[in-house]
Amino acid sequence: MLSLLVMLLPVNAHANRSVEDAISWADAQIGSNQDSEHNNQAWAGMCMHFCGHVYGLSQSGFPEAKDGWADTGSTFGNKNTSTDFNSIPRGALVFFSTNLFPTGHVGVSVGNGRMVHAWVAGVKIDSIDNLAQYYLGWRWPNGWTSDLPSSAPNIQYRLVGNVAWSPPNKSCLYANMWIFFQNGYPNGGQSLGSNSICQQEEYEMMMTLGGVFSNWWKVLYSPVDLVDNGICTQ
Repeated sequence: MLSLLVMLLPVNAHANRSVEDAISWADAQIGSNQDSEHNNQAWAGMCMHFCGHVYGLSQSGFPEAKDGWADTGSTFGNKNTSTDFNSIPRGALVFFSTNLFPTGHVGVSVGNGRMVHAWVAGVKIDSIDNLAQYYLGWRWPNGWTSDLPSSAPNIQYRLVGNVAWSPPNKSCLYANMWIFFQNGYPNGGQSLGSNSICQQEEYEMMMTLGGVFSNWWKVLYSPVDLVDNGICTQ
């Protein structure tokens, strides 16, 4: 009972974790199904709590995701309901309705229409579009970081020979195009369309092999050993 009360207490202290540090922490949790910092409690049903952890808080201050969306205090910024998922800034909290779960749902945007979130089986990266029918909008965690949406850097895409990688997110995938792939999330490749800023002359989808590439970043390719053939940020 005491631990539950602690989780429900309002959070007024500023966590002051940068967006990139927050996302790096979240990235390290991908594939885990337990909160190692809170008595190994299962992540299932703890999406709001996970988001608090992402920004360095011991608890989010909200019992459920729906409470974070409804909150009128200073913890979160205005509600943004644009359905242009690619424009949601890295670090923003992305909320979903109670039609998905009675508690609602929330994840942290990692940019380019994707989010990291505590799902039923654990922490994972997903396309926001996968849950588009339940999407409510996004809010900026003003009380959790001193970064502003405009100051949260975009993902940098690099084409290194046949390998595209994106620091600091440890992303890597074989491709003949600019592509983003979040390490540790099989079948999670996201290609950049021909109208993107980072377009290339050839567009050849290499995702048929799916998660085969998920761990190659660590095993086969070290960016310090490779020469950049091109850099693009969007």
